[in-house]
Amino acid sequence: MSSRQAIGWGGALGFCAALLSSGCGSKVETGSLAQDSLQELPLAKGGARLRARAYGVGGAKQFISMFDRQSGLDCAFATNAAGDGVRCFPTRVSEEIYLDAACTEPAVFLTGSAAVGDWLTFGESVSACPGAPLPTRRAFEIGEQIYGSIIHGEPGAPSVYARTEAGCSVTEGEPKSAWPVNRVLPLAEDEFVAGHVESVDVGSGFRLQRVIADDGTQLTIGVTNESDVACTPQATGQCVPGPVAIAQGSPALDAGCTQPSYASPLPAECGAPQYGLVDGPSPGVFDLEPLSRGFSKDLRLPLPDSPSDYTYDCNAADLPDGYFSPGRPASGFPVASWVKRGAGAAHTKVFGLGTDAALITLQSPASPGLLFDAQDQPCVVTPAIDGSLRCVTDAISAREAGYYEDAACTQRLYFEAGLDAQPIVPADLEALRVNGWDESAGKLSTLHSLRRFEGTFYMWMYQTCQPAPQDAEPWLAIDQPVAIDSLPLVTETEL
Repeated sequence: MSSRQAIGWGGALGFCAALLSSGCGSKVETGSLAQDSLQELPLAKGGARLRARAYGVGGAKQFISMFDRQSGLDCAFATNAAGDGVRCFPTRVSEEIYLDAACTEPAVFLTGSAAVGDWLTFGESVSACPGAPLPTRRAFEIGEQIYGSIIHGEPGAPSVYARTEAGCSVTEGEPKSAWPVNRVLPLAEDEFVAGHVESVDVGSGFRLQRVIADDGTQLTIGVTNESDVACTPQATGQCVPGPVAIAQGSPALDAGCTQPSYASPLPAECGAPQYGLVDGPSPGVFDLEPLSRGFSKDLRLPLPDSPSDYTYDCNAADLPDGYFSPGRPASGFPVASWVKRGAGAAHTKVFGLGTDAALITLQSPASPGLLFDAQDQPCVVTPAIDGSLRCVTDAISAREAGYYEDAACTQRLYFEAGLDAQPIVPADLEALRVNGWDESAGKLSTLHSLRRFEGTFYMWMYQTCQPAPQDAEPWLAIDQPVAIDSLPLVTETEL
């Protein structure tokens, strides 16, 4: 790491607590990128100091994170303490605590692999709300240990403190555990690459919120309509403003509990949704009507032994705020396309304007590790025990059952889960796999095919392995080993 420059405690602590306060968020400037540079615009590109890490698959690339060559750390853009710019701060975000009852001496619970000399940040979490500004962060270096591995809250244990709505209060950490406590030392902001946020008009009713860093790095952090209102790309290609409501399993709109109500999947602080999305083969966007009364799908008691035998009653119920029924179809949103990039065993998709050959990328999938297999099913980039990266498809990954095929309860049974997480008859048993894990390394270690299981199965009961209640669920047993290299290979590269 580079040489560090200390700053005073007043500068470190005099930060803005809420990005949504007036003048607290980082300033957004009008875009200055030349229009002729917008024939193609990737989600990110690296600069002189920052490297834009990416996954490579099928000839395409998907952004992962920024990497600071100077510090040797992954970093993420966040608003600085003064709120007048952004910096690429280390991605390790920790809980901020203090050694004193006035909350002036910052410290950290030393958890996981953290060690003295490591860099970390304190500050806000990334908001799930569309259009939320970047979080405010401050960077620190972990200093010397103050308290050893103590059980916080035990009689005689020293106290540590945290800032709360009530002021500076004693805290035990969450969850309570035997954590050492180390002092932290503030780092000067000029240790980190600076930048600013521009609003860039890319045409077709879209604007991008794009970080332009001093070293030449660029990164799109949001997409808006031409009025600068944040919007979220939908399967329809429409970019819909605000939170978007989706169908709920319960409550329902009808007395048969067959017509779903709609609600936002986002936290209440994101605001009420104005629009909803019908998913499936014929997706569409519609206006919403508030719903004060509906029907609740309740389990009928007593419960039978097998989940497949559960029955339900559909009962009328008063509903809290936040539930809606679908109204008229909605339109007038800017429209782009989900473009497949790459070919072969796996590929990626981006929301953009143009074609694969010349694409303005508006947004990638929410998770950088989310790709798609040859059947267009989502797969997740996963480290394997052989040192490679593989894309594991959740749709063909069997779940562990609470039962075993042997009287010693050593050979576990599995099942394919439906939308309600209950066992279903596999649609394609030959494609289904069991993933084995090396827990100590956190890596995929084995892969097996499955066969249908018929016969008596067992479960642990009263600390002994006993025959389980025999139901008709489609349980599966491990069959043959499958080579890990049968999974799509993913490489790490850069944009």
